[in-house]
Amino acid sequence: PVVEPVAPEPAPAPVEDVAPAATAPSGAGMAERQAYYESKAEELGKLTGTLARTRGVTSIFLVSRDGTTIDSVVKDDVTEERIGELVKESFEFLVAYAKNPAYWVLECTGGIFVMQALDDRHVLIAVGQAGANFGALRYTMDKTKAKFATILDNVPR
Repeated sequence: PVVEPVAPEPAPAPVEDVAPAATAPSGAGMAERQAYYESKAEELGKLTGTLARTRGVTSIFLVSRDGTTIDSVVKDDVTEERIGELVKESFEFLVAYAKNPAYWVLECTGGIFVMQALDDRHVLIAVGQAGANFGALRYTMDKTKAKFATILDNVPR
């Protein structure tokens, strides 16, 4: 009998689980947006300042949905970094349950947290102490929303 040697089978190539590359904003686009935000800083500051004067409000943040703080008035220990993380983490979750969420309100013993969608790329966040007047805050947020929209409509994409 003739015995032919059998070559060992090659080991299977390792399979990498590769997630699709997230579309990161281009550096040029980010630079253009940042320049635009800086050119509108005074106007945006007036609006966030108005909201910060609402009774019981301790912080106001204007944040892009990528978590970048555009403007803020902070009178407590909430940080821009934490707010940015929260925006990035929460919006996918919120949009899964509501296509166009107008507000997300979290009320607890320590205070109130209100996130308002201004458009598809920007949110406004108000943090208030316990007993903050949500009705007055919402009224002021609604009143300034159109003014924010006028400024933010022209942000480069």
